Amino acid sequence: MKIVRIYGLFFLVAAVTGCSVGKYLPHGETLYRGASVQVERSKDVKTSAKLLRNQLKAAARPKPNKFILGRAYKVWWYYTIGEPKHPKGFRAFLRNKLGEPPVLSSRVNTKVTAENMTAYLDNIGYFHSSVSGDTTNKGYFTTAVYKAHIFPQHTIRNISWVNDSSVLLKALDTKRKRRSLLRKGMPYRLSDIEAERERLDIRLKTKGFYNFNPDYIMGYVDSTIGNYQVDLFFNIKNTTPEIAKHPYTISRITIFPNYTLLQPPPDTSKVGATNIDGLLIRDTIHDFKADLFKRTITYRPGQLYSSIDQNTTLNRLINLGAFKFSKNRFEQVKDTTDPYNLNVFYYLTPAKKKSIQAEIDGFTKENKYIGSQLSLNWKNRNLFGGSEQLAAKIYGSFEISSNDSLKKNNNYRLGTEATLNFPRYLIPFFHVHEHTRSPRI
Repeated sequence: MKIVRIYGLFFLVAAVTGCSVGKYLPHGETLYRGASVQVERSKDVKTSAKLLRNQLKAAARPKPNKFILGRAYKVWWYYTIGEPKHPKGFRAFLRNKLGEPPVLSSRVNTKVTAENMTAYLDNIGYFHSSVSGDTTNKGYFTTAVYKAHIFPQHTIRNISWVNDSSVLLKALDTKRKRRSLLRKGMPYRLSDIEAERERLDIRLKTKGFYNFNPDYIMGYVDSTIGNYQVDLFFNIKNTTPEIAKHPYTISRITIFPNYTLLQPPPDTSKVGATNIDGLLIRDTIHDFKADLFKRTITYRPGQLYSSIDQNTTLNRLINLGAFKFSKNRFEQVKDTTDPYNLNVFYYLTPAKKKSIQAEIDGFTKENKYIGSQLSLNWKNRNLFGGSEQLAAKIYGSFEISSNDSLKKNNNYRLGTEATLNFPRYLIPFFHVHEHTRSPRI
């Protein structure tokens, strides 16, 4: 409550003396008061003037200082506290907490801001609209005034691809229309086009196109067809590199289950690796069964690269609990005859196999009982070599009362608990439906 009163006193003093801010401003400068936006709509515009005004005002730059009762109270405190001698001293703390530097009129560029507002209107489909800007001065304040002439928002009439016979576009065509984020009749928004490019990139990543990038998709907009409609055209850029146009196949999968981040760097050669079900496993201390990786790695050499398989495998490795760190690396095979192949490397840093932890808790109750509990927790994170987790707990507790009438009801408890957990996707004949948090593509 005291803090609220102090801040209230600060604001009251600032409001009363705020007119003196002008004497602190640099010569020839005024304080930026903010922006006002006037909206003129053509007769076919359905969007309310208030909504358009708020959208354009949010795009105005710079942001003004905070005002109360027409006074820039934070600027007043900024000048009143003064320049601190030490950047981390008490004065610096007060200046940063109570004050803020002035937003001067020299930072206001109405021409650039008006152009940005016009570009914003284009991005949400209000093509051919325009915004102009100017400033007005009153005392030591400057206000930016913008006038916007708004035409109706355009809607999408047609969406088409400039087709060719490439493998890339054939991969894009599958179920593209049903899952597309763009629909005929919806308002044109640049953000929707960007989201559609991201969706297509994710889809291609599930079909082997490891080196593809959403920036390789070019979108064209024809806004001259009339009736406030647009046609959208998509194509793959001519500058797209060849390595992005082809799907990649997994050539080799190598697993290092004893990788360490300590120095010197570990030996990551494939000497001594064992090939089990198409997986090269180099387990130098034989801590893990090969079956663990057979069931955890969801793909094999010869299959197309898929981001879903990649993410699922990483999620499984992380959720095993036997590894402290899990990371993978993809490397393009240097083969001139068939360059579209990938070698995959998994670097797994084991967690400490066994751990023990003690806990002690104390408590009191309203009925004058006091008590405490001591527990000892032991855990084995890789009991049989397949990431099976055995946890055992021994605990003892007591509850006693200082009340004579309750002394006969004192409680003492001693017990043990044990649990054994198996990775759910390692259990035979038990199918698990996994969610990799991938969007519908």
